[in-house]
Amino acid sequence: MHQLSVKQTYMPWVVIVAPAFALAALLLAQVSEVPDVAWMGLWALLFVLAGVAIKQQRRVGWLILGLALGLSLMHARMLTWQEQALPIVWSDVSFESQVLIDGLAKAAPSGGWQVQARLITPPSPQLENMSVLLHFPTLEAPIPGDQWRGKIRLYATTGQHNPAGIDFEAWLFSQGIMATGSVLSLDEASKETHWHWQRVRWLAMEKLLSVLPQQSGFSGLDVALVLGDGSGISTEQWQVLRDTGTLHLAVVSGMHITLIAGLAWALAVGIWKLFPSQRVPAYIVGSIAAFVAAVAFSILAGLTVPVQRALIMLMVVLLALWLKRSLHPMLILSWALMLVLLWDVASVMQVGFWLSFIATAILVWILSLSNGRMVRLLAVHLGMSLLMAPFLILFFNQIPTYSPLANVIAAPIVEIALVPLLLLTAILAWIAPTLATYLGLLVDAIWEGLWRVLAEMATWSYSVWLLSPMALFSGLGADEQRLTLLDMGKQQMVAIWQTQQGNFLIGTGGQVGRQHTMDSIVLPSLTRLGVDKLDAVVLTSDDAQSRVGLALLENRLTVGKVYNGSDCKGDTLAWQWKSDADVCWLYLTHQLALTWQQPTHRPDAVSSLVAPMAKGKSLDGMKPDFWLSPNTPAHDSWAKTVKGTRCSGAMTLSIKGDDMRLIQEYRLSDKRFYHGDCK
Repeated sequence: MHQLSVKQTYMPWVVIVAPAFALAALLLAQVSEVPDVAWMGLWALLFVLAGVAIKQQRRVGWLILGLALGLSLMHARMLTWQEQALPIVWSDVSFESQVLIDGLAKAAPSGGWQVQARLITPPSPQLENMSVLLHFPTLEAPIPGDQWRGKIRLYATTGQHNPAGIDFEAWLFSQGIMATGSVLSLDEASKETHWHWQRVRWLAMEKLLSVLPQQSGFSGLDVALVLGDGSGISTEQWQVLRDTGTLHLAVVSGMHITLIAGLAWALAVGIWKLFPSQRVPAYIVGSIAAFVAAVAFSILAGLTVPVQRALIMLMVVLLALWLKRSLHPMLILSWALMLVLLWDVASVMQVGFWLSFIATAILVWILSLSNGRMVRLLAVHLGMSLLMAPFLILFFNQIPTYSPLANVIAAPIVEIALVPLLLLTAILAWIAPTLATYLGLLVDAIWEGLWRVLAEMATWSYSVWLLSPMALFSGLGADEQRLTLLDMGKQQMVAIWQTQQGNFLIGTGGQVGRQHTMDSIVLPSLTRLGVDKLDAVVLTSDDAQSRVGLALLENRLTVGKVYNGSDCKGDTLAWQWKSDADVCWLYLTHQLALTWQQPTHRPDAVSSLVAPMAKGKSLDGMKPDFWLSPNTPAHDSWAKTVKGTRCSGAMTLSIKGDDMRLIQEYRLSDKRFYHGDCK
């Protein structure tokens, strides 16, 4: 008998196709403009080439097939987005339309509610069925399935562009949201109620909240664990979860799906054994019950990417069980990756997509290496924390230092106690509300004890390690200074001044003090610019909100002196304050000065300005080289170069002696096809 001299191994095609699919889709999504439809011909040729290559070199052919799938489907998604984008003639224009609520409402920071909706019978066919993110000024939250008639105003999708932070426009693209807007008025008499699958989630949430303790501070966490909606979690709770590395415990994950499926399996098999049958084996009955229960729960949890991944992995396992086949966990994960992308290729634009699949792959690998319960428990939490660290740095520029310890304590409590109790509470809320109320009290007591531990750990020294790979390439040159004006989305100034002598943060207290902007813009930008300590913070106001911002800063960075610049008094800093008519200037160098007050003798001025200005000269009659403004640009006669963050994003000035250059405009240097044009 002929024997092979080299042992041949078989690798399932999906293990190669799925990762190539994801990476190709992500790569194409980085282009600055949507490719012309003619490029579809090239992707078709790749499919042909893949078919030919599979016959000769299977792995190469599978790789090309994955690339062709990613490029073609992402391109099709981009062309659809381009076709459905908000026409410029309807941007910033008021009109009447029917509005159908498509999602669960979330409380807006400015009051009212923010919710995804769909336009029904708008004034133009171009707007028909457009998915938009609307702000409702109503006191009561809009409910999924409700349809109103009212006057709305839409805006092209825009987000802030800073050295680091959330890409809001990428998130809108991944959700299929084509515009943002506000509801100006609603006709109460026009309200209609329609069937909507999200309404089931809303009813389940209302029922669960009705049996939970009314004064509980953990209701938002309870809803997040059962229904996947984290809008009720307070900013302080998000902070603790983030700082302890336990954020993943507050979302619906594969553990929830597995638990629900397991309970349904056990219940179905137990009942089936009471009436045994030779025709249908018990494992078939149990697997069908597990499948139905998992699908139903996944719908209640909102079918987010982590939920989709877990559900598909369960379905593949059940299918293998029916076919009596054994599958490697990595093969199961590859099928989940493949099917999630086929369902919506834009999922690659979500950070949660990558974290979910990367974390699961690491978990599968760790479990395959270790034996014994205690060894596995320690290996999982320590190994996950270490191996996920590079990805946390990549996505968030930070690592929770005490994450392994926090997870060893919190994970068993959440997985073994809180999740099963909450699921049972949610079920009993419909059939035995009184018993569900008692369970709610028990859940609240468990949360109280666990939260004391997590909150204490979040206050420990060096609880978060801030690090950005890009910071390694952002060092100052000899005798160089840099001033970065952040893009805050409003006419508010936040500037980061980097010098050889130290780093300084200067800004309006309201913006620096907001926890959302501090976490999503200011702190990530400081980290990306390589600022690990602040020698001074200059706030233009001294109020409660400013003090909140200072507390957040001091919890992350070493902060030296704090100055209040609202009074514009004296030489309290190492730099010079100077009052020019009705404007206070802070002179950083002999060329560069900052102001955050509106010159009243210039009625067309914006409320906050960054302007290079010769020391000792007045504002009138001067025309410096640059004038950088938050939001919209200042008057074009004020300087030789006038720019605003709305069109340029954050901007960085390099000052070296008498040479001052604008070295970066973040909106322009990080342009993506989904970034709307500034107006």
